[in-house]
Amino acid sequence: MSSNLTIAALVSLIASDDSPVTSASVTSSLLQSISFSSNNSVVIINPDALTQAQNIDAKSSLVKRKLPLCGVPFTIKLHIDVANLTSSNGIREHTPTSNAPVVQALLDAGAIILGKTNIPVTCADYQSYNPHFGATLNPLDPTVSPGGSSGGSASAVAECLTSCCLGTDIGGSVRVPASFCGVFSHKPSWGIISKGQGSSTNAPKDMSTTGPITRNSEDLKIVFEVLASNQSSGREQYSGLKNAILPPSILPSNNSLANVSVAVWSDDESCPVDSSVSSAISKTVALLKTQGASVTFTKPAFDSEHMLKVYRVAVAAAMASEATPETLSQFAAEANTNDEAKWMIASHQAWLANEKLRAEIKKAYSTLFQSYDILLTPTFPCPAFPHDRTDANQPFWRESSRTLDIVRADGEKIALPYFRGCFWPSVANLPLLPATSFPVYVENSLPVGLQAVGRELGDRTTLEFVRLVEKAGVEGVAQYKSK
Repeated sequence: MSSNLTIAALVSLIASDDSPVTSASVTSSLLQSISFSSNNSVVIINPDALTQAQNIDAKSSLVKRKLPLCGVPFTIKLHIDVANLTSSNGIREHTPTSNAPVVQALLDAGAIILGKTNIPVTCADYQSYNPHFGATLNPLDPTVSPGGSSGGSASAVAECLTSCCLGTDIGGSVRVPASFCGVFSHKPSWGIISKGQGSSTNAPKDMSTTGPITRNSEDLKIVFEVLASNQSSGREQYSGLKNAILPPSILPSNNSLANVSVAVWSDDESCPVDSSVSSAISKTVALLKTQGASVTFTKPAFDSEHMLKVYRVAVAAAMASEATPETLSQFAAEANTNDEAKWMIASHQAWLANEKLRAEIKKAYSTLFQSYDILLTPTFPCPAFPHDRTDANQPFWRESSRTLDIVRADGEKIALPYFRGCFWPSVANLPLLPATSFPVYVENSLPVGLQAVGRELGDRTTLEFVRLVEKAGVEGVAQYKSK
């Protein structure tokens, strides 16, 4: 029972001298559940997890009550460094001797690290398979992908094997798995939470963020506040936000969606959405209106295809920033016939030209947010799709033979090129904006994720918006499991 409690409830029980619930009992129960699971989500177990929990239990109640994550078990994405546990990008492995700043922040707040969760090769797919640890399954339906690249993370959270898992996101990698597995996630404003993964390879800085995946919106808020604190998060100087103060939510303070202004970007020719996604949008819009929110169907004033190309060029540059010389040589050999390879070895001048285009796109978002509190969009164009290892080593943003099967509301069937799946996640990644993904149950479908995108540093606004949406009653994974 304790495995499905909220973080706040667990902290209250573990910190109380009168409660039979201890960190050790919760940790032991979850470790047993992990050993019984067949979904291959948690692939490395922390041998010190139970000792960590016992050390928390040994503290006085006065000390425990000061720890915001007192004794709560967490898991960590495989490529984020945890001292003395294997880190891997799905190809190469190493054993770090220190914790990534985000992991240390959790430990300082009293969290327990259960282990590490699975990823795809180089964290560059919307599935979670690699030759070292195999494939992770979706606990809602083992025949479909749990998402990627934080697929092991979302799978573990959805199966109640952990209270929360930390993932990373440069193209939807915490939001897409949350969407596929019917849970919640938050991609923070870029630079607010330390991106630092230690010495793991393939960890580009631009656009990439670290964020939590949880089973409810309240838990997202609690973990975000721990990670975003100046004292513990270890923000990198490069972000320019080392001493930034996050503003409070701009939503009305009456614990209601009334008078919240929402721009809804529901569909796009550059990435047409499945009928299930359209249904989720319609269902959520109807709820918002009944709660008194103001809803307008609109989008930022730029060409969508242009935005997608600017994003793909930017993510190529980010990946290239930490590519090996051998990889760059391979792309150089392909550059004359392959635009994506050319982007990987682009000159600084070409990169600057793309950044100027990106700046114009960011201005369009700023203009939109002068009129709206929230931008609501799909998280991904379709629900979880069947496992497919065709071209599995091709990064999600590059063209490949893979497609996404989209069935439109009018019955039209579209074989959407796989790389176009990154369109909706890039809506938040390219302009470095916060985005909180939440699940919506749709009849005759797996859960569908929608995301609330906010203005720059508007993390508390998107988190509060999703909390209010969940409170108002949009059906998520709990309802899906019960039907």
